[in-house]
Parts: sequence; structure tokens; C-alpha cells
Amino acid sequence: MPGPFKVRTISFEECKSYWLEVDHFKEPHKNILEFVKTLGPFETCFDNPKRQAYGLFSSNRLIGVTQLVEWTGDWVRYRTINILPEFQGQNLGWFLVEEAYKSDWQSYPFLFGWVRDGHDLWAKRNSFEEIPESAQDGHRGMLKDMRKK
Repeated sequence: MPGPFKVRTISFEECKSYWLEVDHFKEPHKNILEFVKTLGPFETCFDNPKRQAYGLFSSNRLIGVTQLVEWTGDWVRYRTINILPEFQGQNLGWFLVEEAYKSDWQSYPFLFGWVRDGHDLWAKRNSFEEIPESAQDGHRGMLKDMRKK
């Protein structure tokens, strides 16, 4: 992607601080864990999965975050993509996730998202497919085969 945008690893504490600052979860007293073992009908097989937070920077300003988490032997989960409103509409969420994936996660052929209703169109535009019968609690499982171009 052209432009001044860079993706770098950040600490989970930096990621969590960003989520709190932008009120991502819309719950001011939410207990934000470094990883979540169960999402609707899906459960990771790991008690201590590999995980890394990533920041999207414009110059030196943090303008977006996500976290990637090992979910199965073949799946890596992207977690809560959040881009500041003034930078939205440029598909920077996908740029962030794709750059993070390419940096450390290419051995996992599938990218998994537990996608909030209303964000499933974004996922489909970026070639994710809905996992049948996964809708629950206003979310649905979406999977992307990263081996396909």
C-alpha cells in the first residue's frame, strides 16, 4: 500500500491502552484479557498460544491496532481491528492484518476472525468466507485461506 503507513509489533499493554482510549469495546470497565480461549462455538486448543499485538502507524502516530493469536495448528485469529475514524475508508484494517500475518504467521494457512455483525461485509470484501452455523451473540466465524491470491 502506498503512503506513509507502517505496521510494527507493539506490546499487548500498548494495544490494550489503545482499545481503552478509543473505547473499542464500548464497556468502560471491561476486563481485557491478552487472549480469549472461547468465541461462540469456537475454542482454541492452546492454553498459552503464541500471540503478538501490532500497531499501524502514520509517521510515528499510532492510528490502529490488532492482535494475532494462534488458534489451531492451521488457524491464526485476528482480533479486534480498530483504525482511527479519520483514517478509515482506505482498507487500512486489511493492510494492518495482512502485514502482521506476513511478518510472523505465514506457516498458518488460514486466518480466522470472530466478526461482529455489520463487519461481515468487510470480511467478505477481503475474501473471508462465513463458517456455516457459527452465528452467535452478534458475531460469526469467518475464515480466509491465505494460500489463495
